[in-house]
Amino acid sequence: MSEIWPLFDICIEIADISLKPVDDKAAFALGELATKGIHEPKLMPFSTPWSDLESPELEKSVLQNIWKNRASFDKQSWRLDFAVFKDDCPIGIQDIKGDEFNIRRSVSTGSWIGKEFQGQGIGTNARRAILDFAFFGLKANEAHSDAYEDNHASIRVSKKLGYERNGTQTWARRNKPAKSLDWILTRDKWEQSNHERAKIIGLDKCLNWFGTESD
Repeated sequence: MSEIWPLFDICIEIADISLKPVDDKAAFALGELATKGIHEPKLMPFSTPWSDLESPELEKSVLQNIWKNRASFDKQSWRLDFAVFKDDCPIGIQDIKGDEFNIRRSVSTGSWIGKEFQGQGIGTNARRAILDFAFFGLKANEAHSDAYEDNHASIRVSKKLGYERNGTQTWARRNKPAKSLDWILTRDKWEQSNHERAKIIGLDKCLNWFGTESD
């Protein structure tokens, strides 16, 4: 499988968690995890309110999104979903996306963590891991994140890791307008930060999949 789909061999390790591209076993486990809750019912951190779905449509939505991103992966436009593992158990997703990355050197990220695992610093460490992957692994120049203004947890992580505000947008959320805050972090600023570096395994042999090459 490694020769055909080397992305599955990537692993990012930091603190007590690891990030691995979502395979089908992890996908089904994450679908089940989502049924246990991701956020309070009155909140909605996603533009597409997939987390409002009831089982089994919720699990189906998680699977379809993962499979869609995997099937459409191309060096010109890619999105890679990583499962966040703690104690060998998938507890959430951290993704990274690049469009025309070989030219723009820009990525965006998104994530969700199962509700029962929140409040333990896991989301922060997952973001740190994916930023190391972006800046030190892929040599990105900038990373973007967006969050609705009432998504305080995501905003706290962005501020903690040194992102700066980069404007606002208005999106439709549950059929109502909602303001989304854009955040940006540059490679130079990340390199100057004092943080535990993630260990990145298995990336060298598939750098060309992301539209980049090893130095």
